[in-house]
Amino acid sequence: MKFNPFKPGSIVGPGMFAGRLEEISALEQALLQAKHGNPRHFLVQGERGIGKSSLLLYLQMLADGSMTSLDSTSFRFAVVCIELEPSNSYQDIIRKVGSELQRVIAKAAPTTELAKKAWDFLKRWEVMGVRYTPQTREPQPHELLEELTDSVLKTVDNISSSHDGVLFLIDEADKPPASANLGEFVKVFTERLTKRGCCRFGLVAAGLTGVLNTLTDSHESSPRVFEVISLEPLLPNERKSVIRRGLELANKTNGFEVKALPDGEELISSLSEGYWGAPGRMDTRIVECSMK
Repeated sequence: MKFNPFKPGSIVGPGMFAGRLEEISALEQALLQAKHGNPRHFLVQGERGIGKSSLLLYLQMLADGSMTSLDSTSFRFAVVCIELEPSNSYQDIIRKVGSELQRVIAKAAPTTELAKKAWDFLKRWEVMGVRYTPQTREPQPHELLEELTDSVLKTVDNISSSHDGVLFLIDEADKPPASANLGEFVKVFTERLTKRGCCRFGLVAAGLTGVLNTLTDSHESSPRVFEVISLEPLLPNERKSVIRRGLELANKTNGFEVKALPDGEELISSLSEGYWGAPGRMDTRIVECSMK
């Protein structure tokens, strides 16, 4: 039995991350801008399997301080990550962001007054519709959004001494239908925060190519909120870097060495077509093994 570090179709952690230097640099600059009160928001789009979720994971770990930037800068953001589903409505999107915000803040400061305020927020959120009964009316979207905006404002203010701000990551942004009004949420949410003096935040969304059309259908000016990053397949040398990193990890774990021959690397690189995880289909006929 041999450990295989490649996971076709799965998110790639920073240890196996390759390429995307231009994209990472732009996102690092966005974090720096948000830290100093000049928010920039990004939309990452690309085909399925191109590495959108992996890039978001990299950004999450960079933003929360788990790793440093390319120039060794450290950040400390409270990172709110959500993943959307085809069945999500406008209210669902707001509630997901609010519930995850509460969880992140409660985890970041479990013994402080801020944690108590986070739990108070959860109680208010339940009253606002997370747990409503037939005897109570379901809250209107604008009420939920106002409650969320107020909670973010208080959160940024309360964590200002320990955090750089709040970063919102929205994955699978293409999944909800246009009727979920994700574009309207993004446009109104970011504008309300800015108008009320909250500038130490950022929002990054990711979705399949064409997600801009979905955003436009719900709010024609919502794409202007974002700077768009379109992910292309990895370059040949970047694909080979993924192969070598994976084999290096496998060799340490398995206790014996596996090498990819030069023509093997070329073949795997071409078969992967620049998409994440393809090396998991490595053909044993193009590697040589030797026991250490």
